[in-house]
Amino acid sequence: MKTIRSLNYLKTLRSVACVPRGGTGRLPTSFPSFRTISSSPNSTERTTTTINKTNAVMNTHLSSFSSKLLSLNSCRYYSTVPSNERADIEDEINKMKEKLKTIYMNPSMASKTKAKRLKDRLTQLIQMLPNNEFPNDDLAFVNKIVNFIDQGEKPTDFFTIVDMSNILRSVLPAMTLDDVHYVDFFPRFYSCMRESDEYSVDLELRLQLFEIFLNYVMLSKKRANVVRIIDAFIQEERDLNSDDVSQEVVAVVLEAFKTLTPDTETVLKLAELSKLEDKETVNLILGDYFIAGDAEIGKDVEENMVGERLIGLLDIFERKLESPMEEYINMLYFATKNSFDSCSSHILTKINSLTVTLTRNFTETSLLDKIRDEELLAIVSAGLKFQDKFQFASKLMENLIKKHEFEEFTQSEWMAYLQWKTYYLDKSDDGHGVLTLLKNVNSKLEEFNTEYLLNDVNTYNNEIDMMCYSQRSTEAIELFTEQFDEEYGLTRDAKSFATLINYQLDKGDYREALDLFDRSLEEIVAWDNEYGGIYITTLFRLLATYCNESKDDEKAKAALYKKIKTFEFKINKKAILAVNKAFLAGDYIGDAMAIFEREAPEIPEGAKYNVEQYKDIFDEFNRYILNTYKNAEDNWLLIEFLEEKFDVPYDCYLQYMNFWAGAEKPDRVMRIFAKMKKLSKEGKLPPPDETVYWFLFKCFSKFKYESGIFKLHLSMKMDLAINVDIKLLNAVMEAYASLEDPFKTRDVFNLALSMPKSIGLNEESAYWMLKSLKFGSLYHVDDFYYNLSGYEVELTPQLFREYIIANCYFEQFGTAMKKLVSTFNQGDGHLIDKYVLKDFHNWCLNKNVRRELDQFANQHYKAIWTELKNSGELSSSMDELPSELEGAYNDEDPSHVLLSGVDTSKTLPKN
Repeated sequence: MKTIRSLNYLKTLRSVACVPRGGTGRLPTSFPSFRTISSSPNSTERTTTTINKTNAVMNTHLSSFSSKLLSLNSCRYYSTVPSNERADIEDEINKMKEKLKTIYMNPSMASKTKAKRLKDRLTQLIQMLPNNEFPNDDLAFVNKIVNFIDQGEKPTDFFTIVDMSNILRSVLPAMTLDDVHYVDFFPRFYSCMRESDEYSVDLELRLQLFEIFLNYVMLSKKRANVVRIIDAFIQEERDLNSDDVSQEVVAVVLEAFKTLTPDTETVLKLAELSKLEDKETVNLILGDYFIAGDAEIGKDVEENMVGERLIGLLDIFERKLESPMEEYINMLYFATKNSFDSCSSHILTKINSLTVTLTRNFTETSLLDKIRDEELLAIVSAGLKFQDKFQFASKLMENLIKKHEFEEFTQSEWMAYLQWKTYYLDKSDDGHGVLTLLKNVNSKLEEFNTEYLLNDVNTYNNEIDMMCYSQRSTEAIELFTEQFDEEYGLTRDAKSFATLINYQLDKGDYREALDLFDRSLEEIVAWDNEYGGIYITTLFRLLATYCNESKDDEKAKAALYKKIKTFEFKINKKAILAVNKAFLAGDYIGDAMAIFEREAPEIPEGAKYNVEQYKDIFDEFNRYILNTYKNAEDNWLLIEFLEEKFDVPYDCYLQYMNFWAGAEKPDRVMRIFAKMKKLSKEGKLPPPDETVYWFLFKCFSKFKYESGIFKLHLSMKMDLAINVDIKLLNAVMEAYASLEDPFKTRDVFNLALSMPKSIGLNEESAYWMLKSLKFGSLYHVDDFYYNLSGYEVELTPQLFREYIIANCYFEQFGTAMKKLVSTFNQGDGHLIDKYVLKDFHNWCLNKNVRRELDQFANQHYKAIWTELKNSGELSSSMDELPSELEGAYNDEDPSHVLLSGVDTSKTLPKN
């Protein structure tokens, strides 16, 4: 799979990353593209950064302290390197290596003797090596030798602090990411040196060890810890030794970045720590930031913090530098070329504040002399892109024209001039005027006998930029394109079409953008190769827009996806989300899952994607699971897919439980619970709490799910983490009552009875006990009902209703009617409510008793009875009893309790 790399800089980039170290601040005339940095995970840091940093511009990287430190390191801890006058030094080195191998392989030599000889030869060999450094091929053998020597409790049993320092420094320069894991004496030596007496009293040694450890970490997979390590070392020195070593640390890290690719987070930290008192240090930091930014953009166009941290760097410069105009301009160039629009706009605002307060709106001669050539082009291009908000382009060009003759303009300045004139050309121009302007500029170039003309695709692209920035019509742009081709010949590239496609998308015309993409294919534009493939992201935007806004069917959207996939790049998150939405809308769930598997970045085997980083995509799958139900297997397949790819959040499992309960699939609910239990044992989820158990018992009661109730009750008994309160026990009693099992209901009832009265058995407990007893005998129902006072439970309409139903269940309809009348006559009419009357009527299968009930209700509860008749809640059937599920204790919705605190606004349908 190809990795999107950033745009190759023009020769003009010369950003501060290229400023000669120790120079004046003017940028050099040329510098190789930073964007050739390999983003392959198999390439080593040393290889890629050596390519970037072999230029003369990087030769004077160290500050005075760092130079002193290196000098100290080489003379204090190393013997003098053998003179180059020795004619056969390589042969001597090879002989010494052979001696080491012979000693190491000797099976008859005593261990102590062998260890002493190995140490002596190793010390001699290090002194002989060029720069006292082993080549990479020797690291594995050196590791074996050191581990053989170091067989004591501590390394100091065999090595001095100087020995350990020499060995660490001899292997460090050759180490790569692949070597870190097996050079295992490194952390052992480091820990021992930190615990030594020398370390506690010698600042130079502490700085040296910090440098060693820093390089080691930068080579490891723990690169993200570098800033934390820097902070910890500085804080330790401040707390234990009252030393402020911030500037020394900055020097050490800058030195490390000579051979290791910097990262933006660490460079930003260096800017915070540094006093930035000299131009050289500012140039080093800014230069390293651009190198780091290049590498991070090249590895991941989407998931990088380069733009945000660039703003942070800008704020630091604003605080610490008196007039950072040159730094701002170089940062603007970097931001503009990488399409960091918000960044560019922010920098322009900062530049404006400087020009107003310090340079009198670009009229100061010294500043104009510095803003020339590519710097001028950078600020003019950026200014025009943002509608020349602060009139930078106009001010610069007007002042430049006043001060210099056209004949003195460089190629970049001519391009800036052409862009400026094009942008401010009469907006009614149909395209002819732009070409006429271009011809006039080229005529002047011919008149001045320049070695160049503005007639290539780069010129075309810059002119198209200006036409788009100034909101020219599509017709004008097309006419200019045709005329440019006729006049100069034109082979458009990826940037040409990316600019035009983005322009049409900004205007809301995705149809025109689609047509432009098709034309790019006809013109055989290499989207995957040109400019390092950076403009492929425009196609991702086109795909996302088309899938989101078009009403075309899924086949048309899939066709566009396939066209873009011919370039073998993984599409970005927004495009993945849009394509997934389209497929899921058509119920093509297999295709939606396949898209994610194919397009999401590769991660180590066994690892999972972070839900927060892919939240929109995750939510889209989750929304389909919870809102769409056409085939239970499809929904279950999607749940398993999400579990495979993500660490599914706890709240989602609650939603899945509720979904399957609503789909009347209690077995699936139980499987979700089992998954939660398993994941909680593995430490990946919190354990299911009392609310989950309560919900499940209520759910299983509804479906009379016998095996689920038994398993759940067993799990509850074994789960010591939950608080078994009366609410949960009542749910258990409800579950057993639904199974018509009075014996198990009684066992739970007795457990509730054994609890303190204040938190134990209550009216609902009595209700479920009474309900379950009717499945035993009417005798037990009567006995329990008439002895409720013994449990300190008062009669309620719910209990009275269940007693009436129990009599009807045993076909004692007359007895039930007598009980109803006597209850009313005894002054307990409050026990007779709407539900008592309704359930008595529906459970009564005797016409005469129903007639008596009708007369009684009409006489004493006329309003309620009339409402029941009119609502249709009174059954006319005389053949069937109502469902046992009817007439529940209360109307509480279990799902509302389960999902309390869970944000379901984006995943559950609104009823």
